[in-house]
Amino acid sequence: IVEASLKKMDIPCRKMGERSFYDLREVRDMMALITAIALPENSPALERIFKLAPGITARSIDLLEDIAEQNEVSLYRAAELAIEHQYLQGEASKSLQEVLTRLDQLRPRMEQLCISDLMRAAAKEFDTLSHLQKISRGPSDYEKRLGHLKDLAQMADQFELSSGPSLTNFINEMAIAAIQGGSPKEKGGIRLITLHGAKGLEFR
Repeated sequence: IVEASLKKMDIPCRKMGERSFYDLREVRDMMALITAIALPENSPALERIFKLAPGITARSIDLLEDIAEQNEVSLYRAAELAIEHQYLQGEASKSLQEVLTRLDQLRPRMEQLCISDLMRAAAKEFDTLSHLQKISRGPSDYEKRLGHLKDLAQMADQFELSSGPSLTNFINEMAIAAIQGGSPKEKGGIRLITLHGAKGLEFR
């Protein structure tokens, strides 16, 4: 939240010893999820969601990309074609259909929910907490990752208060912030470090 606020005020900052908030795996996964809901034609976001789904292998995604290229359509439409013409079989086909169905069910809720509540609905629909447990290195890491998602939801609330309830605008702002990457625009700038990261170190 501190990092996002500094960016909004155009104050250079960098995080010491760790990646930018926007590069965190759980943050990128959630942003891909709400992007796939809001912008079905956004193929990179959808590809990230497919990679998270059980049963959809790298080979399956390669096939979808080939279908998209040959038919000059988005990855979303390629997935629909793959299901329609049974280009994929078994678990891959079933999982692909489930992802598209869940996204379709969440899409109407964009108009009903604020951005942070849409994130929570998407997390529940795609069982994000179970995924977090799988990728976490123990309970403390899980709590840290969950905290990052709560921070993201709080950032969404702050965005809506200042800029209005446009999910697309929020996605665009986050994308711009991710590109900037938290790097200082000059040699100075503010250096951010956690208390844990500073433990045992001495600074002038």
